[in-house]
Amino acid sequence: MAKKPLHITKITRPVLRDVLYRQRLFDLLEGKLKKPLVWVSGPAGSGKTTLLSSYIEYKNIPHIWYNCDPSDSDIATFFYYMAEALRITSPRKKKRLPLYTQEYQAAGPEVFCRTFFEELYRTVRKPFLIVLDNHQELPEDSDLNILLKEAVECCPEGVNLVVLSRQELLPVFTPLRLTSKVSTIKWNDLLASEDETRAIITRRMSLSEDTIKGVHNITCGWIAGAVLLTETSVDEEDLKKGHIQCRQSDEVFSYFVSEVISKTDRATRDFLVVTSFLPAMTVQMAEALTGETAARQILDGLYLRNLFIYRHASEVESYEYHPLFREFLQSFAVSAFPMEKIHSIQTDAAELLEISGKTEDAAELYIKTGNWNKLTDLILKHAESFFKQGRNMALEGYISRIPENILNRTPYLIFYLGLCKLSYNPPESLRCFEKTYRMFRKEGNMQGMLQSICSAVDSILYIQADFHLLDRWIRLLRQAFNSQVRCPSAELQCRAIASMHSALIIRRPYPPEITRWANNVLAISRNIEDPDVRIPAEVDVSFYYQWTGRFAEAEEILEPLRGLIRRKKVSPLTYTTFKAFDAMNHLLKGMHDRCISSAEEGIKMAKKTGSITMLFHLLSHLAAGYIGKGQLEKAEELLHEASLCTLDSQIMNVAYYHYLRAWIYMLRKDLISATEHITIALHLVVKLGFPFLEAIIRVAAAQIFFETGHIAEAKKNLVAALKTGRKMKSYLIEYSVHMVQAYFEFKENNSKEGYRLLKKAL
Repeated sequence: MAKKPLHITKITRPVLRDVLYRQRLFDLLEGKLKKPLVWVSGPAGSGKTTLLSSYIEYKNIPHIWYNCDPSDSDIATFFYYMAEALRITSPRKKKRLPLYTQEYQAAGPEVFCRTFFEELYRTVRKPFLIVLDNHQELPEDSDLNILLKEAVECCPEGVNLVVLSRQELLPVFTPLRLTSKVSTIKWNDLLASEDETRAIITRRMSLSEDTIKGVHNITCGWIAGAVLLTETSVDEEDLKKGHIQCRQSDEVFSYFVSEVISKTDRATRDFLVVTSFLPAMTVQMAEALTGETAARQILDGLYLRNLFIYRHASEVESYEYHPLFREFLQSFAVSAFPMEKIHSIQTDAAELLEISGKTEDAAELYIKTGNWNKLTDLILKHAESFFKQGRNMALEGYISRIPENILNRTPYLIFYLGLCKLSYNPPESLRCFEKTYRMFRKEGNMQGMLQSICSAVDSILYIQADFHLLDRWIRLLRQAFNSQVRCPSAELQCRAIASMHSALIIRRPYPPEITRWANNVLAISRNIEDPDVRIPAEVDVSFYYQWTGRFAEAEEILEPLRGLIRRKKVSPLTYTTFKAFDAMNHLLKGMHDRCISSAEEGIKMAKKTGSITMLFHLLSHLAAGYIGKGQLEKAEELLHEASLCTLDSQIMNVAYYHYLRAWIYMLRKDLISATEHITIALHLVVKLGFPFLEAIIRVAAAQIFFETGHIAEAKKNLVAALKTGRKMKSYLIEYSVHMVQAYFEFKENNSKEGYRLLKKAL
């Protein structure tokens, strides 16, 4: 069966046939829409969905219809489908909403949420409704509720969020009452009047006036009860006299549905029960699951009778049972079929759902049936899509459900688990990649080996605690590139080359090897059209040229990228990464105003979007720019803010922080504090294993130690820094060392040697 995009039923408005337009409720709803959030609550079958769907149809209002389900507990899933909903609603809009990918997750979802909804609100044509149906499917403590509150707070005039739920307004939304941003429609408002009950019944069948009154009195305005009561063909005399007691409840609903079901033939009853395991279905899916060639007639028959079934007319026509009806059918299945039969139905349903794009529903059915092999196949097939959509937490949830004995013999499951954890637990990610490398090597799987190596490098760079760990992976990359085995894909080859360069620039930034790999990166990147791939790769190479003092060559790389940033839409992570490197480029050249400008632009983007991966670097470079301008109080404020953006375990950041603090105290002539901070920085950077940063910190340490009278220690640090500079062929380090050496000689009244060193530096 060809794959069809059934997943869009989640974001498509359900349509009922021949619905009564309830003008009384339309007027009530319009009054409530004067506030940004409208909360419509009532039990199942009370007409919540029908009210909003019919109102939108009657008024022809642009909208997003979003069906909530437990998968929305994963924030990234919600944002993915909401972005998809806008794409379908506004297909001519070229600009796409961002996805909640890993670059945003470090900051938490609040900033991203506000940016996301502000962009959505700017995009849509007013008036506009965002309807969240079946909100009760979310846990009450779901993070999504907090985010929806944020969405309401920034909601402009002409846009409304409407929540449909079996629960009344949740406590998390109560503060919105204080700011007059929420209104409610409750169960008593939804109850049908006698005239509305009459209109609903007469659209279905012809009954006497006394019978209609009897139905209304019995059901008390509960619409689902009125529909079911007339479907059961209960004796009219009993209806007239009110001999039947009917109050809304799941039990009463089940009783009347069972009466309706008992009057259908066995084939139709089995069809309904079996298809209830599909949250939504096309006719072809129903036929495939049941073998029933009359699937269309059965589904259309229910739809024409308006009997608890919705139809979605989008890219592909599909049907969906009312939640309460579906719950009843599934409970009925337990008595109708043996458990083995139910598991078989669920497995077949899951396969159909997967083919049709309902990946989450398929996964849940595989989990329910314990079909771990099928779940594993699904994960391996769709993992890359989940990462692109930012849904790493949802993917991790599926992987974590797989028994350990299966997990431990499937290297790609462990590999994807490592990727899921990379943004919030990189040490655990590294352990995953070490394990998968061994497993892939044992299998002789070169693709898996390279993927594991590159991801291990990423983990170590994320951790920023011990760059000595890179040495092993550098050695393994060399072996891979020196082997006769061809790289499985051009994309993986590019990634492996970039990983090798990134590892070398940190641990072994020494010619000729580093130069060769820098050239390899540039040769590949210049042919890459995607700026989010090209810019970080080339910026990394410019970093090496900056460190070695080859600023003209660094500028040859950076200037075209500045133009690319202006012309092309790039991700916030790419933008902030570029601005951080550009700021450092200006800083190393002593261009403090330009350093400040680039850093401020990057910080503005990071704070606006919540993409804060580079925020520490931007703030610390900005602080360094102000140190260079002599504005030490401003620099100190920025360094304090930067310290809140990093972890104590991120030794590189902590070492750089203490290095800059040492400079501030040095310039204030507070040598005791300067010594304290530079000693910490030096201890950390030696432990870290980052030769360039170590050389820079040693130069600063030498100056501070010299001023405190520790001459031998000062000169020892300069010798160590010069050794690194010469090995790197870094004009920048050699220049810095010779300038400080010259200063020492002049202070010790050795002018001849001082001039010689000055000349050597220049």
